[in-house]
Amino acid sequence: MRAVAQLPLGMRQVLSLRFEGLSYSEISEVLGISESNVAVRLNRARERLNTKLGKTV
Repeated sequence: MRAVAQLPLGMRQVLSLRFEGLSYSEISEVLGISESNVAVRLNRARERLNTKLGKTV
């Protein structure tokens, strides 16, 4: 939870909404960003979390 809390706001928002079960389309509507931006933010958030938690992909 601490690693997620340290992410930038945009990444936290996208990650939280995805955890709640929203689709990329739904997240893009809620945040007012494109679906491709949702995908980019999710990928970057996952990469940062993997780095912080010491996991390799």
